Amino acid sequence: MGEEAMPRTEAQENILKEVRMSLVRNSPEDWHEIILSASMLYSRSAFDTRVAYADRKQERMNTPIDVKMNLMDLRERMYHESRGAWFSVVFGVGRSGYFTVDFNYCNEPSFRGTAPMDDEYASDLERFPRSPEATPEWLRRKIEAAAPEG
Repeated sequence: MGEEAMPRTEAQENILKEVRMSLVRNSPEDWHEIILSASMLYSRSAFDTRVAYADRKQERMNTPIDVKMNLMDLRERMYHESRGAWFSVVFGVGRSGYFTVDFNYCNEPSFRGTAPMDDEYASDLERFPRSPEATPEWLRRKIEAAAPEG
């Protein structure tokens, strides 16, 4: 199950630009780097945005609502029938102009607080089907656990 990147569409690239611009626009004046981590299922999402300063101190920042909405839209737009939808993403934005993005299609996403129920993973797979080859073992176990007995 490779993590090779698929080419992004112009619409997807535009969403990424909007996310970057919103993060920069909503950050404190003296920011050095912004790191956004998001985990998503069809029924749930979690966001953690942190601002780093030149002195290496970090603080949490509220994730702008437009960023949340754009990421939900991006997940749907990046869905591919064989690969499925990504489970999490990490963005990095630097004051020097760099922008990195790393999508996770294979590893179990991390949610703060209460972990998703197995049936939430089943619903996500129903909404974003993937080929058996692209279905990680941890997800198979959750789907099996969510299946009704009988």
